[in-house]
Amino acid sequence: MQFSRACATGVAHNTKYLGTLNTGVLLLSSALAAIAVHALRDGHARLAARLVGGTVALGLAFLAVKAVEYGEHFDEGIYPGGVGRYFVEHRARGLSEFWTLYYGMTALHALHVTIGVVVLGVLAIRIVRGRLGREVAYRLEIGALYWHLVDVVWIFLWPLFYLA
Repeated sequence: MQFSRACATGVAHNTKYLGTLNTGVLLLSSALAAIAVHALRDGHARLAARLVGGTVALGLAFLAVKAVEYGEHFDEGIYPGGVGRYFVEHRARGLSEFWTLYYGMTALHALHVTIGVVVLGVLAIRIVRGRLGREVAYRLEIGALYWHLVDVVWIFLWPLFYLA
């Protein structure tokens, strides 16, 4: 009971507009990745490279928004482990656990976004250099599937930490 109240307090205080913005960013990036796979299979390497580049740019945008969000929380005294002036002001049991879970799960997700950005960036370079074409488009598809998995994880984290 105490933890559910603490979660409600944490969710109510969280930056919904940034979490929702990041959701849109990731959904759009997944669409670009899927279209890129089809473009490469159809022999449109230049288009595929641009679409993968757009996916990478949106992944970087996600990380930038997450950094802004963390910065806002730090400015308010919200840190992992329940230290900072925010916790002194709110004194709700379980609140430090909520924010520790939030930071742990969103940071782990950001790590996976970073990995996806690197993988897709390498694939985009290979497409541009002519080393990845329609005959091995499955390699881009595997990278895109990883990206979709990362997006699906966010689809669970977003309501958990921003809407619940």
